[in-house]
Amino acid sequence: MGIGWNGKTLGQMLKESEDLLAETGSCYGVKTLSLKQDDPLKYERLFARLRGGIVAARETALHISASPIVRELGELCFVLYSPEGDCIALSTGIIVHVHTMSEAIKWMIRQNYEEDVGIKEGDIFINNDALVGDAHTADVQSLIPVYYGDELIAWIGAVTHVMEIGGVDAGGIPMSTINRFGDGLYFTCEKVGEDDRLFRTYQIRCERNLRGAVHWNLDEKARIAGCHIMREALKGIIDEFGVDYYKSFTRETIEEGRLLFSGRVKERLFPGRYRAASFYDVPQKGAPLPSIAAKDMVLHAPVEVTVKPDGMLKLGMNGASKWTYSPANSSLPAMQGGLWVSITQMLAYDGKVNDGAYYATEQEYPFGSWANPDWPYVSLSATWGPLMVTFNAVYRCMSRSFFARGYLEEILSGYGHTGMIQWGGTDQYGNPMGGINFELCASGMGARGIMDGLDSGYAMWNPESDMGNMEIWELVFPQVYLGRRIIPGSGGLGKYRGGNGFHSVLLMWGSNDIELTCAGPGKVFDNCGLFGGYPSARVCRRKIFAHNTDLAETFKEKRPYPSFEGDPKNSEIEAFVKGDLHCDDASIMFPTPFHPHDVFVTFWQGGPGYGDPIERPVELVEKDLNNGYALPEAMETVLGVVTEKDRETLEWKVDSRKTEDLRNRIREQRGQKGVPVKEWWKTERERILNKTLSEPVQQMYRESMSISQPWAEEFRTFWELPDDFEF
Repeated sequence: MGIGWNGKTLGQMLKESEDLLAETGSCYGVKTLSLKQDDPLKYERLFARLRGGIVAARETALHISASPIVRELGELCFVLYSPEGDCIALSTGIIVHVHTMSEAIKWMIRQNYEEDVGIKEGDIFINNDALVGDAHTADVQSLIPVYYGDELIAWIGAVTHVMEIGGVDAGGIPMSTINRFGDGLYFTCEKVGEDDRLFRTYQIRCERNLRGAVHWNLDEKARIAGCHIMREALKGIIDEFGVDYYKSFTRETIEEGRLLFSGRVKERLFPGRYRAASFYDVPQKGAPLPSIAAKDMVLHAPVEVTVKPDGMLKLGMNGASKWTYSPANSSLPAMQGGLWVSITQMLAYDGKVNDGAYYATEQEYPFGSWANPDWPYVSLSATWGPLMVTFNAVYRCMSRSFFARGYLEEILSGYGHTGMIQWGGTDQYGNPMGGINFELCASGMGARGIMDGLDSGYAMWNPESDMGNMEIWELVFPQVYLGRRIIPGSGGLGKYRGGNGFHSVLLMWGSNDIELTCAGPGKVFDNCGLFGGYPSARVCRRKIFAHNTDLAETFKEKRPYPSFEGDPKNSEIEAFVKGDLHCDDASIMFPTPFHPHDVFVTFWQGGPGYGDPIERPVELVEKDLNNGYALPEAMETVLGVVTEKDRETLEWKVDSRKTEDLRNRIREQRGQKGVPVKEWWKTERERILNKTLSEPVQQMYRESMSISQPWAEEFRTFWELPDDFEF
């Protein structure tokens, strides 16, 4: 007898559900939502109870943890699953992990955990293996089985983004790793507790292999407590509604989720094939890495979104380049998670969403590519690097489809690449330290089809993103904020501008053993704007820091100190700080030592723009200038706006007549400078034939053509290349 429903094993239940979906096209073969039709109020009441219970569990657990990533920024999520691992209801939070945990449960079932490991009430499983079911190593999942009588009735999962993972670099996202063995602690669906208690051996392993295990312990208590809260709530709900009704409801509500999502696709998106090119550069040449990894690389992310008339949505990436000896690789579960968090914001955002929506999608990632590696030892530490550039392209594809249907209010041109900054060494209390300053979570949102993007308040992977209080980060890391301010003009310009990013000026203090690592978007614009909108500024790549400064004397003498960078041509850092100043545009800074009174400036990117910049309403121009959100020097050159500052009120005003004349001249100049596509095509074809592209780009194309033959054939056909052409 199995532990599943009616004596079946979980393997039998999983196979049966997959067979029914393949045969009927419906989840579990459900053809009629009979419970919903017979008594819609009872049906909706049960869903509301489940949804309310899982959200309440999250909100309670959030305040158990003192980890700032969880408590301040809400980096956690709870989900209720069927015995086979299909999502029934989910909480708010980092919903990217709804289907990653689903894959982890199904992996355990396929590995016959039921017999070989054992699954019983009170067991606690943990997973952070992205090849099994996760996004990257720092996302740690707790999974518990729930019994009702003698049957496993459900699973409850929770995930948090942890501060430290015990990798080759301090923090959750090691950048010096080139394979799995430097990523940190891996737990591949491991049983770490029984009878609702963690094994002491597991706790010892964490204590002895993590830098500062206190935040890990607090996050884990939050996850397990939330799972147990929902477990007891679920049993009470089943007592009230009856186990048979609950079982039937779970089948119907997942099928309803599929129907709702397909209906939304048919309603909002225009059928067709939408394509966008996206790239992620990994500058590792000269880095302190083995020779096989110490080179510059470019990852190819050719996105193709197909909207089918029957409501099916497909994401394909034929032409994706090979996996790399770097932390910038992904996995199938991570790609599925990226699609999930995108569609739940762009389409299925009404709360009543589950794995039915996943079953209304198709995905195709070439085996051997960075998105679907054929080597089981790839590093998956910085998965979000290539993921963010990929789904920036997905946002653009879906927005074009919204535009074709006339849903301008649904358009989102993209988002700012969040980057990261990590701390290591010894903290101000004398303890080993490792963690991420998660203010990065509040980058700029892209422009909408009807309005400007949100300033410093968005991350695509966390729909409830925030930057956290400065005081919290000062308690956690040996740093003091000298200032935190929005960067004017950092959002991409357009008819509607992207949201601006922001930057912080950090002063090191309290420890002589501080190590910083940072990474951000590279030299390729991945958030390149929509319908003429500009990409956001490259602020994330401009690193500024100073060693051996005179700030101790500055504070003593009460001289001015830098609170923000200001105009890069007249930087406050350079004006107010004497010391060894460093400034570059490299997108990765490998672990670098810092000492008290050293300064580091973080830059968090803005979002891309929408529409022609010379169509920007002049009232929005005036508002941005007077709020300090725009650069005056960009008014004439980019927006075609003539402005002047009132000498008495010091307010900016737009000269409407001169602006109209200037914009007309810009339109004329565009016509004179424009190059027909046919001529552009000939010029670019010569570059390809002569192989004058940079070596990292040529290597990228070599990999794409070797992995995806259909893409290679299309590439040769488009550029009219010989059949045997290779880079």
